[in-house]
Amino acid sequence: MTLGWGMGILTGAIDVLKATLVVYLFTGLYPSSAPYPMLPFLAGAMTVIGHNYPFYMKFNGGKGTASAIGIILGYDFYMGLVMIAVIIASTVITNFLVVGTVNIYLVMICLAVFKYQSVELIVLSVLLGILGVYKHRMNFVRIKNGTEPTFRGTL
Repeated sequence: MTLGWGMGILTGAIDVLKATLVVYLFTGLYPSSAPYPMLPFLAGAMTVIGHNYPFYMKFNGGKGTASAIGIILGYDFYMGLVMIAVIIASTVITNFLVVGTVNIYLVMICLAVFKYQSVELIVLSVLLGILGVYKHRMNFVRIKNGTEPTFRGTL
């Protein structure tokens, strides 16, 4: 929002791609037939942690949403597209980007529970969801106070 739509889209694309590439890299190194099929997902989760808390920025980074989308795009491309559709639909319907953001974590948790049925992925998804909500807590305060910028207001 600060630098405009063009820079925002470019930045978001880079954040998505870095997590997607890490997941692809680890999928190549540790295929699903390996003893630890959750390693690509874990590597993607570490990308979110590195994005949120980079040492070179005194551990003050972003919120990790785009990187979380990148995890799912790399892990399951079609479900990643569903995740993108959810964030877009939620944002348009509610007029707040943060609502779409929280909904992608709910999608991630539901995928872990119902599609992948992996305890490790469920735990990682829940932890990423908690981190995502925590990083966006001030957005919710601003919504409550009526000071959060709306999606349509930035168009």
